[in-house]
Amino acid sequence: MSRAKELTKSSISIIVSQIAIALISIIFIAYFARIFTLEQMAILAIMEMLTGWIQLTGSLGLGTLAVKDVALYISKNETGKAKQLLSSVALYRSSAIFVISVIVYFLGPVISDLTYNSGSYTALIRLATLIAFFASVQIVFSEIQTALQKFHTQSAINVGIILGQRALSVIGFFIYDIQGFLIGFLTAIILGVSVTVFDVRKHLTYKLIPFTEVFRKSRGYMGIDFLRGALDQVDRPIIAFLIGAEVLAGYYIAKRIYDQFHKLMQAITLPMGVKFGEVKTEGQESLTRYFNQCIRIISALFVPLGFYLILISESLIFLYAGEKYIFTVPVSMAFGFTIMSAAFWSVLRESSLRLISAGQLFYQYFVSALVTLTFYFVLLPTLNTLGIPLAIGLGYLLGTIPAIFFLKYKYNLTLPLKEISKSFVAGAGIILIMLFINIPNLYIQLAVYSLLSLLVYIIWLLALGPREIRSIIIKALSKLALIKKA
Repeated sequence: MSRAKELTKSSISIIVSQIAIALISIIFIAYFARIFTLEQMAILAIMEMLTGWIQLTGSLGLGTLAVKDVALYISKNETGKAKQLLSSVALYRSSAIFVISVIVYFLGPVISDLTYNSGSYTALIRLATLIAFFASVQIVFSEIQTALQKFHTQSAINVGIILGQRALSVIGFFIYDIQGFLIGFLTAIILGVSVTVFDVRKHLTYKLIPFTEVFRKSRGYMGIDFLRGALDQVDRPIIAFLIGAEVLAGYYIAKRIYDQFHKLMQAITLPMGVKFGEVKTEGQESLTRYFNQCIRIISALFVPLGFYLILISESLIFLYAGEKYIFTVPVSMAFGFTIMSAAFWSVLRESSLRLISAGQLFYQYFVSALVTLTFYFVLLPTLNTLGIPLAIGLGYLLGTIPAIFFLKYKYNLTLPLKEISKSFVAGAGIILIMLFINIPNLYIQLAVYSLLSLLVYIIWLLALGPREIRSIIIKALSKLALIKKA
């Protein structure tokens, strides 16, 4: 099989699994958002928050090191070195995760008191911590699958874990309320860890690399991981500890909707980034052309999409979680700005990863993290949770400045600002729908707004959009016409 076909099959596996996971998660959250109290929904948010932080602090940069080096070892037929590295990563990361989880477990009363102003949720938080431990270990072995390029089995296992979690959680909830819900979740994730370890067992060995040796290679990646954590992970702890459980539950719903848009964006920017390593060898002209194509396509797709999220936030929140979460609509609308900024940040990050040094890439992360954290504490007192997505968006936006500078300095690459500005034409057209059409029924509103937004979007792409996308649309329409004639 050619490399292109292999990459295509792997990408399709990942995208299909992400779509399946997103659909399962949306249905699951939509159901439990209606039967959970706000305090119970906050437990789910805390569980995911703890998973993120335990995995982050226990990563030690080793996951990135494995993904970077294992493929090289395998290509040189040095399978012994690959097994040693993977086994060392698995053991050292799992050990660090265990230690951190134990600390968090004993901090259960403190977390309960800070979030709920009561210690009565300590037992549930400790159960959530146990789930977070196994979920973090699952991530360790899932990243080993990534390093081994076992994308097909990885995708199948991930979908199976999600289905198992949701099914056992529902059964557990009806048997034993919120405790049963969490026990069902825990059972599924333990089974998922077992299956994942079984899948990679042949690539593990008892011979390990000394921790000091492997950590010396990974510590630079650990710094970047922590900076990325400041961007992606710190929002929920701030809300939980400074504001409280009910607000955290509402924010969690809005963030989950944004996460689906963000995953779509990553599915497009990641393949673009891989190509930069190849294109840079073809000369300045090819690199400049490809860079401009990527920026034009990302702006054409995600600037209007950000405006679309602003337009449909009210009806989407109502459909997704119910009337009691309507208070979080402004937060969801603010995430429209965040997704636009994140799209530009991500495509610049992917290009920078292949074109500039790790030290220069560090500045993009550092500026984004610094700006995000600064604006958290500037905007939170005045705008409450509305300030969080705005701070994240500003962090992404200003974090692009170092990347733009280094890409200009080293490769003379500049942003096609004229092309980017055209994308706001479609965004303005989408927002105008809200000004001239007022539909009280939120279900009908979502359908009408979506249909009209799609119409505006397609007309704009055909008139002013990038020729690459315009060509795809025209070919699709021509094939549709042929099908109708046949």
